[in-house]
Amino acid sequence: MKNEVEVIGGDGFYRSLDMMVTTSKRTAIEVINENFKGTIRNLLAISPPMGGAANSASFKFNAKGQKTGAVDFAAGLAKGRTCILADIKKAFHQVAATDHRAFADKDEALSWYLKARNSRKRIPGRPQRAATNKEVDFVLREIQKRQGSFPAGWSKAATYFGISLPKWISRWGGVRSRMDVEVSQWGYYLTATNSTSHREGVKIQSIADAAIGMQANNMARQIEHYAKEKAKSAGFIT
Repeated sequence: MKNEVEVIGGDGFYRSLDMMVTTSKRTAIEVINENFKGTIRNLLAISPPMGGAANSASFKFNAKGQKTGAVDFAAGLAKGRTCILADIKKAFHQVAATDHRAFADKDEALSWYLKARNSRKRIPGRPQRAATNKEVDFVLREIQKRQGSFPAGWSKAATYFGISLPKWISRWGGVRSRMDVEVSQWGYYLTATNSTSHREGVKIQSIADAAIGMQANNMARQIEHYAKEKAKSAGFIT
């Protein structure tokens, strides 16, 4: 199954962007690029395994505990591994290599685990299937290797804006990613497309909407700050 979404903004996003362009000393293209880059960072921060929603985004923080805007990929990878480990513990209970209840081999254990997962790639209930230590370790390693396909769908947009991706994401390449730039007499258009086949791709539209909304809110805060500073300089407020 392939899920595709194009990130092109929304009404609130464009209203804030128009105001940013009007109030900024920079060129319109610079303002657009900065905020589209911010949206891509948001997308990376809330795409599984980093998050899944705006309130679970993985961002880095400075020494003062303030969000920097940089994506905390290490924290996202750790989140994913924690979820995988929890599922592994639900799926198996370890037995001796001589126990007849164990799988025939590690490949059979992996095949069973993949089939036992639900649409969200999670193990429902606690099947606690008997497996040897080597079989469990093999399944854990193989599942961990599969992390990163969802955020890789934003890789071409990340590359365009100079956002570095860790190897566990970049290894997937950009086959399911597209970045379109159009400059014409009608305007300057940027479109990022993620055509993920990840099972949680059904969430992709809500993730895109959340990322756009986060950037629109960020612009609104900047505009509010600008307005207050102008009011102070004019003597309207102290």
